[in-house]
Amino acid sequence: MTKPTGRKHSFYFPDWMSRELEAQAARLDRSTSWILQRAWKLAHAQIAQHERPVPRRSANARPATPPGLSPVG
Repeated sequence: MTKPTGRKHSFYFPDWMSRELEAQAARLDRSTSWILQRAWKLAHAQIAQHERPVPRRSANARPATPPGLSPVG
C-alpha cells in the first residue's frame, strides 16, 4: 500500500452504499478508506478497459456553425 499523502477528499455516496461500505469495513476490521482504496485497486483495470463512447450524429444533423458565421441553406 502506498504512503498516505495527507490529502483529504470528500466523497458523497447514497445512504445505502455508505451503510454497506461501513458494514464491510467493520466486518473486515479495516477503515472505510482502506475498503475504498482496495475497491479502486480491484476495479481500476476493468474501468480502464472501457472505451470512451463516440458521439453519433444523425444523418440529417448539420455540424455546428462557427461563431460569427450564419448557417447556409
